[in-house]
Amino acid sequence: MTSADHVDYKAASTITFVRNYREAYNTEPTAYAVKGFDEGLYFGQLLATDNLKNLTETNFTGLHNSFQLQKKAGVGWINTHVNVYKYANFELKKLE
Repeated sequence: MTSADHVDYKAASTITFVRNYREAYNTEPTAYAVKGFDEGLYFGQLLATDNLKNLTETNFTGLHNSFQLQKKAGVGWINTHVNVYKYANFELKKLE
């Protein structure tokens, strides 16, 4: 199974995000909340460090998805990051 996004709810960073989100909004974070957090953090860090000119060299792994951008002529920027997962013991496991 391939996926450009996957949330590891056992990761410490995800647990912290979910706890902080619950405290702030008194509800569970949706997939859009997690995606928005990742995108905001990625592009915010690029803006803060003035690295927007180096998008192809700045990879990012977030809570929900990762970014590995390439510029394609006539198309624009494409996120080429894709993960491959398999089901094992009733759980999705990332293949290395």
